[in-house]
Amino acid sequence: MIIAYVISCLLLAATFHALHIWSQTTDMARMMRLAFATLADRALNDDEKEVAIRRLSIQLLAVTAKLTVALAIVLAATALPVVLAAQAGMLTYEGFLLFSLEPLVILLTILALGAVPWLAKQLKAR
Repeated sequence: MIIAYVISCLLLAATFHALHIWSQTTDMARMMRLAFATLADRALNDDEKEVAIRRLSIQLLAVTAKLTVALAIVLAATALPVVLAAQAGMLTYEGFLLFSLEPLVILLTILALGAVPWLAKQLKAR
């Protein structure tokens, strides 16, 4: 069970990084800030605002669709080791869920996944 959990966590981190989830999320936030700034811009008339907001909304829809697909891929990649281990009879879904929700397991997972970017930054600094 621990092996499936560790593999799932590693796949989560790897796919999250490989699919640029964080940068897509920040892109969405940037577009939304720009849309709100456009609405508040007194230098634009209503027609100009409508054109700008329509363009931004189409871009935001595209980023949202791309992010949704990417998150589905992350979820599938993360679930794959658990599903395979359950099919092989190595664990039960209930047992895996109970293990995953143990406070110590959650804490160690957060520490481990948080250490990866920190270590990468330390290695780049050298």
